[in-house]
Amino acid sequence: MFGYDHMAYGGLWMIIFWILVVIGIVFLIKYTVDRTSSRSEEPSAMDVLKRRYASGEISKEEYEEKKKELIS
Repeated sequence: MFGYDHMAYGGLWMIIFWILVVIGIVFLIKYTVDRTSSRSEEPSAMDVLKRRYASGEISKEEYEEKKKELIS
């Protein structure tokens, strides 16, 4: 009565379990990679130049000169 049918359902549940484990691992890896890549974005040279000018580290003349160099 509980012979092969019971074993078939057990095998089915084991397959479903491993599929869910693999899906969980894939999502965990994707989440980790997405967080890492969003942090690693560095500001562009133009952003750094604008920040330096805004903070008073460089003069307007230096800013304009470096801006021309970056654009060309």
